[in-house]
Amino acid sequence: MNNNHQYLDSLNLEPKINHALSFWNIKDYFILLYWCFYFPQAILFYLNNFCHQKKQNTFNNNLYYIIKEILKIKIIRQLIIKSFLLIIILWIILFLWFNFLAHNIPLITLISFFKVTFLFSLLGSLTLLYYLNKQYDLFIAAASFCVYNVIFSIFFGISLIFTISLNLNEVFLLILGKFINSETLNYFVNGLVWGMVFGIPFGFAWSSTLAVKAGIATSVLGILPLNLSLAFLIFWIKLLNSGLISSITWILGFVITSVLFSFLTVIRIDDWLINYLRSASSNQKLLFLPHVTIIPYPCLQKSLFDYMNNDWEQSTFLINHILLFSLQYIPVIQSIYSTIDSLDANESIKYIAELADYLIDWKLMKLIALKSIPLYLLLLVYLVNELKPKLDTVSSATAAGFWYLHESDDQFLRLKRMYKSENDDFIETDYLKNNLRLSIRAFKKIQHFQYGEELFNLATTLDYLRRASDDLLSFQFLPNFPKIPDFDDLIRPISWLAIEKVYALHKDILLLLKTKSISTRNFLKLQISKKMKEVFDLTEDLPEPEERKIIRILINLHYEIEKFYQNSQNKNFNQPVHNPYIISNPIEGKILIGRDDILKELEQLWLINHILQSVVLYGHRRMGKTSILRNISNSLGSEVLVAYVNLQNVGNVTHGVGEVLMAITDELAETLNLDPPTDNDLLTLPQRTFERYLKIILKQLGDKRLIIALDEFETLETLIEAGQIPTDFLGFLRGMVQLSPKIAFAFAGLHTLEEMTTDYFQPFYASVIPIHVGFLKPAATRQILANPDDDFPLDYTGEALDFVHNLTAGQPFLVQLVGFQLVRRYNEQVFEEGHQRDVQFTLEDVEAVIHHPDFFRQGRYYFEGVWKQAADGAEGQQDILQVLAREREGLTLETLTQRLSFETATVQEALKTLQRHDVVQEQDGNWQIIVELFHRWVAQRE
Repeated sequence: MNNNHQYLDSLNLEPKINHALSFWNIKDYFILLYWCFYFPQAILFYLNNFCHQKKQNTFNNNLYYIIKEILKIKIIRQLIIKSFLLIIILWIILFLWFNFLAHNIPLITLISFFKVTFLFSLLGSLTLLYYLNKQYDLFIAAASFCVYNVIFSIFFGISLIFTISLNLNEVFLLILGKFINSETLNYFVNGLVWGMVFGIPFGFAWSSTLAVKAGIATSVLGILPLNLSLAFLIFWIKLLNSGLISSITWILGFVITSVLFSFLTVIRIDDWLINYLRSASSNQKLLFLPHVTIIPYPCLQKSLFDYMNNDWEQSTFLINHILLFSLQYIPVIQSIYSTIDSLDANESIKYIAELADYLIDWKLMKLIALKSIPLYLLLLVYLVNELKPKLDTVSSATAAGFWYLHESDDQFLRLKRMYKSENDDFIETDYLKNNLRLSIRAFKKIQHFQYGEELFNLATTLDYLRRASDDLLSFQFLPNFPKIPDFDDLIRPISWLAIEKVYALHKDILLLLKTKSISTRNFLKLQISKKMKEVFDLTEDLPEPEERKIIRILINLHYEIEKFYQNSQNKNFNQPVHNPYIISNPIEGKILIGRDDILKELEQLWLINHILQSVVLYGHRRMGKTSILRNISNSLGSEVLVAYVNLQNVGNVTHGVGEVLMAITDELAETLNLDPPTDNDLLTLPQRTFERYLKIILKQLGDKRLIIALDEFETLETLIEAGQIPTDFLGFLRGMVQLSPKIAFAFAGLHTLEEMTTDYFQPFYASVIPIHVGFLKPAATRQILANPDDDFPLDYTGEALDFVHNLTAGQPFLVQLVGFQLVRRYNEQVFEEGHQRDVQFTLEDVEAVIHHPDFFRQGRYYFEGVWKQAADGAEGQQDILQVLAREREGLTLETLTQRLSFETATVQEALKTLQRHDVVQEQDGNWQIIVELFHRWVAQRE
């Protein structure tokens, strides 16, 4: 293994912390002192690992509020107290030491010095706290507050004590007086002394404080002590009233020493020397890197270059590690420059993209984009931030593309947190828009290289999404998802996966914009929110540039959807709502809901199977059998034809079976566009003529197939019992059923096949398949009510929907009747009576309509039909219903028999019939009426 690899593999700058600092452990105070002076990054590491509360920004301009928020966090509160205790302990040691050296500083003087020192220290640290909290987070702000306080308090105190106790002003005058003899010399010397007093503590304090947030972005700010010194200089100038010449000489002295000592202390030669000696004594040149000095460390650049050429992916982690725990950015930059220069164009694109996946300090990416600028001028990049990449090389264009892609407004973290808390108050800026366009322009320079096309499409697509997300109407016209290579050939696969999920929102948003149904809108909004949450969760794994842009896109969409939703909720209707509920005609088209299981079974029997099967649809009155027969053709395609015949239209038959067959042939002729037999032929030879007609139909069908749907099938039973058609007619139909596998019959009626026990029904046992049409499930009931059509503007509470299902048990006609009456009541209240009311139906609304006299009158056809059916067949059915109507919880068989004058066997047979007809059910040993509304109707009859 390469020796440089060996050194770097053993390099571990991460602080070794295995316990929380204690108030009572003396060693912990030494650890804190070491951290403040030589390893300030360890304090931030300590907070991140020992604080169980998440990082946060207050983003508040009130300093009192920021302090209050910081003190709420226990680990930060303890750290601040420890730092103040450390300052007091060090000042006591300083006082004892000076007195030991026989300087004999009075205690009152020391206290005065401490007050001045503490005031300057506190002002500076509070300024830092305020600024860094806005820029970063509370952890960085709190760590910087502690570091600045400790270091400035110690060094400013030492400088102040030395200056006063040793009378440095007199010493300087004695030295310089040999060379200069002037009235202004005293002011010049005084300026020199005070420049040193301020320059030393500011230099040390800033070098360590700025290293808390280590990396390029903060290390270059070490020049700030000069600016702060000059600020204090202006303060002192105002106090000088000794004339222009005297003031200038004082300023000159102050600037010389403040700049000199600030520079010497900022570069921290002591840190460099200590770690160099430690590494030299261990025979491992890179084992101990300094933490707070910007002076390049020997051998680091060469070692990094060799490491990068052998293992670039691992070296990206190492680069971040070095930048996180040290200020050795100059060797890092130089090694990256050297590595990129040694690569071809395609490799450099890939390497820079991998670096962009995990980069901690993004100023490094801009330095790569500015590679043509001499390194010694790069410090100016951060003070004069107007330098733009020239895009003259592949590496510069790639790095610039990622740099611009990464850049976002300084509100990003605030917006991210606001999105999580469902707060929408944010402001879009042009900064983000411009940088996306610049990113596209940069990636266009490398478009013809490998991976260049992908990066260009990535930036372009993010720009499309960002602009489209500004307005939902614009989002409708989103360009198609770009064609990209297989995921295995991509360098940003996770980013494309997130973008693909954002594109998946397109269809739901289009539906949201088009629908007028409040329930549909609520459902779509919830569905969109879930999908957006999936994308938001995915952003945690995205590289930072794409994370910022996709989160911003999600925030924009979230804001626009909420705005659209609120506007649509507040919409006023200026005309009566169209009533979409159907209580008379069979339901057809899209509004047939809740019968998917039956439709799929019929599709299986008639569409998938080549041999058609005849069926009987049986069930409770007004269950939707007719609607199923009228709608099944929409599910069978063009190869299966359905001729629907309502036998109830036959009426009284005066000419025998010929009239029945005449009604059937008329519908067949209309469906098949084929002339029917003559009436005379059907009346003269009805069965023979009908059979011949079916054979003609078979020839005309070709590859198609035919379903003959006979609704209200019990009409034939009535006609047979009345002697109007012969008893062998069902036998004839059975023969027609078996005529050809291309023709099948569908019979719909109230009775089950088991009840067709007379001789004329026997032939059907082996020829037809029974299909029970029962009550709707709760979900189907909710869907029928809440989404009767796409333009329905009203809504229901969840309690109201559940209540309707409990009242109707999912009986389709009654569900439609309740909805019909609710809409009618809404229109009456709003447009006839002039009342203002919510567009959402509540449980109270449902109670109001079912207690209205018109409700049971409007549904009398259903209620009376069920009641009359109970009069046929087994004895005692109506009597049982009357008894059960008095008991909401139902009755046991024994109790029911006791209240009736029937034998137990008679009651059992009647209950069996009512159960088979979906009128009663047994639950927990009690017999009860299934449909609550029918229960109430029977109770009212008495």
